[in-house]
This record gives sequence, C-alpha cells and structure tokens, in this order.
Amino acid sequence: MNPLAKDLPSLEVQERIVSILDRFDKLCHDIREGLPAEIDLRQKQYEHYRDKLLTFNQPTPNPSLKGREFRREPCAREMR
Repeated sequence: MNPLAKDLPSLEVQERIVSILDRFDKLCHDIREGLPAEIDLRQKQYEHYRDKLLTFNQPTPNPSLKGREFRREPCAREMR
C-alpha cells in the first residue's frame, strides 16, 4: 500500500473541495461576474437605506382648513 494514499480524502471529497475552490476563484477573479454582482448588491443596499432615511411621513390635512390658503404670521423682525 502506498503511504501517501491513506492521507488523501476520497475522490468524492476532493471533487467537492475543487468545486468550492473553483467557484470562489471565479467570484474573486472573474471581473465579469464577481465584481458586477457585488456592485449590484451594494447599489441595492444603498437604495434601501437611502429610501429608509429620506422617506418622511406626510402630514395629514386638517379638514377645517379645506379650501383656504395657509397664511404665515409675520415674525417680529418682519414687522419692523
């Protein structure tokens, strides 16, 4: 029996390891797949947080002011 043969994992396990490493290498080094996918994810993340931060609740209209304009009272400085 070859002394190196007992230290190696089974062929099935080796193929699984190679498959995982190939996918990892492709994501890290293939600029056409890995980088655009990462940019797309970051864009979606940015849009999500932008929408969360910049979405304000609209005030509910006061029915008693229906049809009337809002008039601002002048401040003391404007009255001088």
